[in-house]
Amino acid sequence: MGGMYSGGSDGSEQARQMEEQRTARINTGLGEINKTFDKFDPAFYQQRQQDYVNYAMPQFYRQLGDTQRQTFYGLANRGLAGSGAAQTAGSKLGYEANVQKQGIFDTGLQQANNLRKDVEGQRSQLVAQLQASADPTSAAQQAIASASAFSAPSPLTPIGNLFGNFAQQYAAQQTANAYGGNYQPRYGLGSALGNRSYSITK
Repeated sequence: MGGMYSGGSDGSEQARQMEEQRTARINTGLGEINKTFDKFDPAFYQQRQQDYVNYAMPQFYRQLGDTQRQTFYGLANRGLAGSGAAQTAGSKLGYEANVQKQGIFDTGLQQANNLRKDVEGQRSQLVAQLQASADPTSAAQQAIASASAFSAPSPLTPIGNLFGNFAQQYAAQQTANAYGGNYQPRYGLGSALGNRSYSITK
């Protein structure tokens, strides 16, 4: 009897020791994962947002300059360079520029948030794998590989045509006004904005 109980006690002790060792390996792996992923802090994501803004803004200002020239050259050709129509065109273009500029900042923020989601998802996956395998060496290697991939610069694509055909559509709107408003331009800024004045924010 006593031998049986002693054997059971030894087995329980061995199981306890094995579980403690397993827990220690998992904790070691967690430490490695967290150390590797510590670089993905708020400053990292803010920089990713700023990287997109820095990439997009020169394109924005180039498109804005082109649109300004096209709009006011078109008005000048109609003898409207110093008219109220030119002032209205400037206000409407300024409003649209502010909308598109905010869109650039919003896109940069969204890209940073998407990256944050991907990073945290990968971290959670690595933790789950570690808890299943109790292999800290493998967890550390995978964490380094994942962090290296996430640290690489994100691919950036051109921002597209932000101002559409503003110059042509605004000129068409002025023509429509001259003919009693029977023609409706598809750009649609006039009805949406009225006669309010806007300036381009820096």
